[in-house]
Amino acid sequence: MEHEQRARKTVSDYAKYEPKKGIAKRRLQIGEGALREIRRLQWAVRNVIPSSRFARVVMGIIKRQAYRKDLRIERRAIAILQEVAEDYMTEVFVDCSLLAMHANRRTILQKDVQVLLQLRRQFPCRSKPRRPLYRKTAL
Repeated sequence: MEHEQRARKTVSDYAKYEPKKGIAKRRLQIGEGALREIRRLQWAVRNVIPSSRFARVVMGIIKRQAYRKDLRIERRAIAILQEVAEDYMTEVFVDCSLLAMHANRRTILQKDVQVLLQLRRQFPCRSKPRRPLYRKTAL
C-alpha cells in the first residue's frame, strides 16, 4: 500500500494570509444587545405585537365579558386599544427596570412587577401620559 503524500502547511504558508487591517469588531457587553434592541423598538413606529393576534385576544375577552354575542368592533378601535396596551406595557417594563437597577440588578424579576403594581394601586398617578395615546395608523 502506498501512502499519498499531502502537502503540509508550513509557517510560511500561514504568513501569506495577513489579518484584515482596520477596526476589529468589538464584542458587546452582557445585556448591551438587548438594550440596543429595546432602544430600536422604542423608536419604531410600528406595533410590536402582531395586529391579528392582538385582535384575536381582544375579541376573545369581549366575547367572554359581553352579554351580547353579536358584538362587533371596528378595526380602528382595536388599533387604538393595541396602541394603549403597548404603551402601558412599555411603561411597566421601564419602571420595573428602574426597580431592578435600584436593587443593583440588570434582570427584571417577578417581584419587581409585583412591587410596581402594588405601588401603583396605593399611589395612583393622575399625571399626563408620557406620549400621545394614539398614533395615526394606516388601516
